[in-house]
Amino acid sequence: MNEWPDVLDERILAGLRAGFDETDPPPPVLDQLVVLALGASQLDAEVARLVEDATVAPGARASSRVRTLRFEAEALTVLLSVAEGPSGARRVDGWLLPGRAAEVELQLPEGALVVGADASGRFVLEEVPAGAVRLVVRTPDGVVVTSAVEL
Repeated sequence: MNEWPDVLDERILAGLRAGFDETDPPPPVLDQLVVLALGASQLDAEVARLVEDATVAPGARASSRVRTLRFEAEALTVLLSVAEGPSGARRVDGWLLPGRAAEVELQLPEGALVVGADASGRFVLEEVPAGAVRLVVRTPDGVVVTSAVEL
């Protein structure tokens, strides 16, 4: 009896792998999304899931594409407006609902950006590089972590 996989099996599997890589390749930031997901330091945090992701094309009021994202958790909704600047970096305007002061941390594979949300829940992150990110929102009531997304 032959051992599996033999040379023919290896060729067949290599052909299948190449076919999948060509017709359905993994997203270019998959490795970054996995790193963010596995690096969950807030294991006791509530997870806010992405429930809306819409893009508005440039027009009379905006010179660049604007993407809106909405994450929902039981205790908090996070709204984001993401605009791409001329350099390719993003400006992220965010709102916490219900409005409240909080510490907002934008986690990237290479580090984090931390800002404060004001009493109405508004915050701004500027010069955010393109790639995978997730938010960690710390309020007096607890911690909410969004699912990872690509900006």
